[in-house]
Amino acid sequence: MRGILAGIVSVVLAVVLPGVAGAAGSAATHCRYDHEANLSPGLSLEGSSGTIIGTASDPSSITCDGPVYGFTPSGPGTFVVSAQYGTEDPDDCLRGGEGESDITFTWPTTAGLRTASDHYHFAFAGPAHDPANDGPYRVHGRGGAFTFDGGAIPTRGDCVTKPLTRARARGVMTFG
Repeated sequence: MRGILAGIVSVVLAVVLPGVAGAAGSAATHCRYDHEANLSPGLSLEGSSGTIIGTASDPSSITCDGPVYGFTPSGPGTFVVSAQYGTEDPDDCLRGGEGESDITFTWPTTAGLRTASDHYHFAFAGPAHDPANDGPYRVHGRGGAFTFDGGAIPTRGDCVTKPLTRARARGVMTFG
């Protein structure tokens, strides 16, 4: 009876969680990402809610060491996000905040370009001197098929004299 139940659970997981269930028996895939995006109206010492937009004309990069979403990239890929920050309460530079995003990845494969989309929730912490983590702002989150952890560096604005309206985030996404 347990063998039949385990078989049914495996089939349900394979149908409900494509890409994730397929990776369950294998090692996780780690991907380095480099993401620069615009924030509007931007973060400052005053709390705000707004958008984080990466554009198709300026996509972010991602390089993986194994399969993602059921296929194996043959080289570095790109991704574009459309996010909202301050979704639970106004976010600011000192206390950090939270949000959610839609993300679209594109990777080359031996069979041509493959695209996958996901939705994720993220949180970021206020500034701390932590050069080992890719920037002064810690960023982490969870999507349907991945988790990520990294840091962000302001590239336009400083949060004190001018709102932070552009930032570069780098870190690791883990699939599987």
